[in-house]
Amino acid sequence: MYTDKKVNLNKALSVMSILFFMWGLITVLNIALTNELSDVFRLTPFQALFIHVAFYSTYFIAGYPSGKIIDKIGFRKGLLAGTLLAAIGCFLFYPAAGFRSFPLFIIALVIVATGFTLLQTSANPYVLLVGERQTSASRLSLIGAFNSLGTFLAPLLATGIFYNIAGFNPDDYGLLSPAEIDSAKVNYVQIPYLILGGLWLLIGALVYFSNLPAIQTSSVEPNIKTDKPITNELQVKHFVLGMIAIFAYVGAEVAIGQFIYRQDPGFSQHYWGLAMIGRFIGAAALIKLSPRKLVMVNTLGAILMILFYLMFTGGEHTILFLVLIGLFNSILWPCIFMLAIDGLGKFTEEGSSYLIMMILGGAVIPLLFMNIVTLPSMSIAAGLSLILACYAYIFYFGLKGSRYEKRTNLY
Repeated sequence: MYTDKKVNLNKALSVMSILFFMWGLITVLNIALTNELSDVFRLTPFQALFIHVAFYSTYFIAGYPSGKIIDKIGFRKGLLAGTLLAAIGCFLFYPAAGFRSFPLFIIALVIVATGFTLLQTSANPYVLLVGERQTSASRLSLIGAFNSLGTFLAPLLATGIFYNIAGFNPDDYGLLSPAEIDSAKVNYVQIPYLILGGLWLLIGALVYFSNLPAIQTSSVEPNIKTDKPITNELQVKHFVLGMIAIFAYVGAEVAIGQFIYRQDPGFSQHYWGLAMIGRFIGAAALIKLSPRKLVMVNTLGAILMILFYLMFTGGEHTILFLVLIGLFNSILWPCIFMLAIDGLGKFTEEGSSYLIMMILGGAVIPLLFMNIVTLPSMSIAAGLSLILACYAYIFYFGLKGSRYEKRTNLY
């Protein structure tokens, strides 16, 4: 569907790889850096939880407007707008930390998340559409691996390089007054966000000067066989079912990640590291295997790991069963995304925005999960039943929900 027949696909994918890496990196850095600011702001547990909810809820609120914007200005300008907003949000963390202003901190966080929403709404369908349809899920898995690389490296940056740059050493806490500790934490947050804001501006310049190929979908009719004309993407059954699958996938992935961190923080990085490895492997596998089959195989794998964890609860290193779910989660996003928007034609941009809105699952399902497992009358098994239901639905989507009758098999 791209208009430039001489497109350099490797160049386009290289730019996308950098974008995906950066928002994976900053998403996890937000968690590490905002945890430090939570202490400075003297936040209640509810306020600390609100940080997480505000970040993921922004995807839902900003998703539909992002699709409308991209529909008017195109993918490339959408990417530019996203990088600019992400940079502005990062720079705003400096005064937010300096003034100890929690409202300004939330505003900065929402601006960053809005930038990410524009980037996700632009970049995911762009990667799918810029090359051949047969390898679209493989491309998105490969690019997604760089997102996972960012999430994997973020904790190392937060506790390594950024500590040194900011002169932040938690081991010195015993020698400092409470006011001096707060000042050290503020400095630790301010300097990294200035660096990250500058990096976003450089990436924006890279997008601007890289001459990415234009993609035009406005004249492409949906490839769905139907008796009635399609006037809205929400009329497409497999797309709506795909929205629910994205909601379930993101929610289950985040909930398990948070649960592992609470049980044993040392295993958390292995969970996200396996997701990164799986996406690189998945990029190769998707060249030969169908996304539907891989969705079913991987969801069954995740379900089995949860059942094994429940069977052997209390055993040594039982948590490893949940850690392995990172590997099975790895290629669900590109497969579900591709299957959901397949055949939408001119509704692709707005369809992508609805799918990005479903990242809200990363706020809703973990919240429900943690409430269930902490209730006196409930148990971990009851909470994991919710996660099992998420994977069972995703399996259904791969098996049947993603299928539709095509007008033509020619793309």
